[in-house]
Amino acid sequence: MRNRIADSGWTSSSRLWNRQVPHLPRAERGTAERGAVAAPVRAERNPANRAPTPPEQSGMTGPIMHHEYSITCPSFLCAPDDKVGLDGIAGLFQEAAWQHARRLGVAFTEADSQVFWALHRLGVRVHRRPLWGEPITITTWPSRIQRLYAMREYEIRGAAGSEAEGSLLVEGSSAWIVLRARDSRPVPPARHFPEGDLGGKYSIEMPLGKLPSIPGDTAATQLEQARWHRVRPSDTDRNAHVNNTRYAQWFLDEAPQLLDPLMTGHTGNAPTEGEGDSILALSFTAETRIGQEYALVTETVAESSEGIAEIHVRDPGQSVHEARCACRLQRIRCV
Repeated sequence: MRNRIADSGWTSSSRLWNRQVPHLPRAERGTAERGAVAAPVRAERNPANRAPTPPEQSGMTGPIMHHEYSITCPSFLCAPDDKVGLDGIAGLFQEAAWQHARRLGVAFTEADSQVFWALHRLGVRVHRRPLWGEPITITTWPSRIQRLYAMREYEIRGAAGSEAEGSLLVEGSSAWIVLRARDSRPVPPARHFPEGDLGGKYSIEMPLGKLPSIPGDTAATQLEQARWHRVRPSDTDRNAHVNNTRYAQWFLDEAPQLLDPLMTGHTGNAPTEGEGDSILALSFTAETRIGQEYALVTETVAESSEGIAEIHVRDPGQSVHEARCACRLQRIRCV
């Protein structure tokens, strides 16, 4: 059995990374009805079924469906403990996905492109965070098609010749959709990734559906007391939207209790107890633009160490009741 995160729905939207997807079926949008937080979500852990390092592509016919690149971890991706943080990991995954899409001829970044990729959800599982100056290799491959979603997998391993050569440090899984530029309607991804060409291997199963949300009354009460921040030009990407790496930074800033001791960067250089025991699920549900305001609310699931954090966004002058959830983070304990 693969590592499974049951009964959760991680959703997101983005023009290249963050753009609302209005035309998906309601159950697939990530606009879960407000109400009581759902029962704790669990993930099964089975290292024996972990996706292996993708095989060498020599002798393959057709497009090369695995891509990797190696770097030495730079200081600007690291937290105060000299380890790469959640935002750095998201950035490494994002770069790998873009490089591979460009290599396959499906990046859709041309000014006249009729379609674009939208990131629907992202799951990250950390076994050991890479260290500043450590040589690492990032590998990515599209694994399968699930209805309108193209699933893409990631691994970060110790680079060849390093002390940690071949060791699995981080793994991730993501779901993407292809949208038409003129009306944001989804296009079947199989047009761009014929299923017979996909790798099929994955270690984190990312089910579709709704993600548990924070009750509306709880969110409104917290937002009344919250610190609201203005979205600055430096918070946005080439599409003038906040992308997944900046949302990860905001969660690190505003909800460290949800990420401790996994990602906050205050635990020293020794391997942290609990690394590899949780999956971090990021879900993006609305776009965020320059000039808007954002604040964060949290909720702990009863009788568990799991929890949810949400970033709510509003236009200047709007009340807390008019704010909408733009991104959710859920920490899910593996069992």
